[in-house]
Amino acid sequence: MSWKQAVEIKRRQREFSLPGQWLVAPDRLPSDTLLDVHDLPDTAYLLSDDEVRITNCSCKEILHNTASGEWTSRKVVEAFAHRAVIAQQLLNPLSEVCFAAALEHADSLDKYLRDNGKTIGPLHGLPMSFKDSCDIQGLETTMGYCAWVGRTAEKDCVLVASLRKAGAIPFVKTNVGHTLMMGETVNHLFGRSLNPWNRSLTPGGSSGGESALLAFRGSPVGWGTDIGGSIRLPAASCNLYGLRPSPGRVSYRGLADTFLGQEAVRSTLGPMGHDPQDLELLMAAYMSSEPWNQDPDVIPLAWRRAEDVLPAGPCVFAYIDGDELVTPHPPILRALDHVIGRLREAGHTVVRWEGPLARDAGRMMVDFWTADGGEEIRRRLAESGEPLIDEVAQLLRLDPEGSFTPPSVAQTWKNQNERNEYARTFLDHWQDSARWSGTGRTIDGLILPAAPFLARPHGADMPESRFGMFEHTYANFQPLLQLSTGSFPSGLFQDPEVDIPRAEFEPRSKLDQRVHDLYTDPEEWRGAPIGFQLVGRRLEEEKVLAMLLRIKDALR
Repeated sequence: MSWKQAVEIKRRQREFSLPGQWLVAPDRLPSDTLLDVHDLPDTAYLLSDDEVRITNCSCKEILHNTASGEWTSRKVVEAFAHRAVIAQQLLNPLSEVCFAAALEHADSLDKYLRDNGKTIGPLHGLPMSFKDSCDIQGLETTMGYCAWVGRTAEKDCVLVASLRKAGAIPFVKTNVGHTLMMGETVNHLFGRSLNPWNRSLTPGGSSGGESALLAFRGSPVGWGTDIGGSIRLPAASCNLYGLRPSPGRVSYRGLADTFLGQEAVRSTLGPMGHDPQDLELLMAAYMSSEPWNQDPDVIPLAWRRAEDVLPAGPCVFAYIDGDELVTPHPPILRALDHVIGRLREAGHTVVRWEGPLARDAGRMMVDFWTADGGEEIRRRLAESGEPLIDEVAQLLRLDPEGSFTPPSVAQTWKNQNERNEYARTFLDHWQDSARWSGTGRTIDGLILPAAPFLARPHGADMPESRFGMFEHTYANFQPLLQLSTGSFPSGLFQDPEVDIPRAEFEPRSKLDQRVHDLYTDPEEWRGAPIGFQLVGRRLEEEKVLAMLLRIKDALR
């Protein structure tokens, strides 16, 4: 089977899996010129009143109403499945659909509740979406590779199995960037996913199918993976919360991945959604399954209560308005001032971070990723003859002529030693914040943008685009140093009338000037969400989520 035949087969399968009664008639779909569709099902009467109410609830509300008997699990799954179908028509976020199995699962949970008078677990009846790389029994895991069409998972990955046991209902898998290694979500097999806040912009990558679906409220909560920003950039691009745990906290067993055996900087699996309380609920339920008994890579560290890791009272935050190389675009700086101001009004201390940030993090990450000379990716593509997307080829130095010389073992060892030195220096400065924070306390967390730019126009990573290819974000040092990192929305959006280009600008580097020059037409970014990262120390997932809740309260 050729790769083009695989594309035709897979897209037909996906199309046939969407129930016809939930599809919006073509004459009722908006024109492509309507860019902001994030709340279209609510405003255009595409859902029933009950479906609108259900799909706009938090996970806590859904679980309460299901446990009380006000809603059945079936009704909840049907509401989100209906909205996910509309999302597919407008945004193309889905890779796999299992509505029939999800409804059968929901019926069994409803019966259990009727027969026993109690829920089966803390996530009873909660629909959940997963990035395509997660194995779900009975569904294919292609990761966007044409050669993998037809490969069906025989069992759930450890994460899905744990959540299913707690009562969660997997109902869709979501689209990914080609090879998982790009800041956009597009591949030959499923096509390109769009951002519901502005369909001319990317939802980020490589977990962009997940972020697009969640932002459209086609799922109450979901899971993505992140090796260099693939949870945090999509969350920032789509007005969501996210969590990139430190390696060893969430099981990766049963996931497809890129760079198998590459351990210098590791991908992790984490939740994404609309509320940090929802993410905490998921993590607590998952950790209660003691996943270290199913996966030897998981650290045997039980989930801790928020009050045990973050004392009551004001927090101490540091912030960064860019890094040594690149200044953020005007809307990001405006939103950062807003966040800092609101936090200070709420009584928190916010001071500038003046310390190290692993200046060479981006270069080191790409060195680690390309140490095999692209052999793994080339082998997977060769199975079907599928061509490599240009954006990925450029990022991973996969020259078509094969002229790239990968880093040597000696260079890899040097990079790993340099990474370790960065980690020690970073920790020392963090601990020294008891002196420079002005409070006598070490900082609790570090706030910074996800990237110097907002969600970018589609194709921005293409070599011939005016953007060129920017592997520079502010999302590299955290995975390099294994830091627990969250994402949060500022509550602000790009406004072309307010966020005008800077009249005067002193660049920090040649790259800074290039990034600055991209922001010439504010209209191009209209309505883009503005999100940030919150960095904690290693294995501080509970504290990061508790801090995200404090930040959310301050930004109300």
